[in-house]
Amino acid sequence: MKNYIIAFIILICVVIGGFLLLYEKENSKDEILVVEEYIKNNIKTIATNKPVLGGSWYVLSVTSVPALHSGEVIYEDGHIQSKAKFEYTFDNSTKNITIEKFEVQ
Repeated sequence: MKNYIIAFIILICVVIGGFLLLYEKENSKDEILVVEEYIKNNIKTIATNKPVLGGSWYVLSVTSVPALHSGEVIYEDGHIQSKAKFEYTFDNSTKNITIEKFEVQ
């Protein structure tokens, strides 16, 4: 009987853990989409380097790692291409992004 109770407790822990992982995975997907959209829409003001010859920055690719609250962006202005690493904070309830660090590579 004692073994059944232990097995039942383990099963409950596994099920709860699975639900928590699914919840976290969904939040991570949402965070990735919000961060990527934010970077794409704001690269002109986020980038610390200046475009050349009257160009304007636009994003080629963005990757973010929600677990580390960091990512990488490749952007260009039609003349030169730049790559930068960034760190951010994300408020899941308001979906607000704050870029804490932006370093051109």
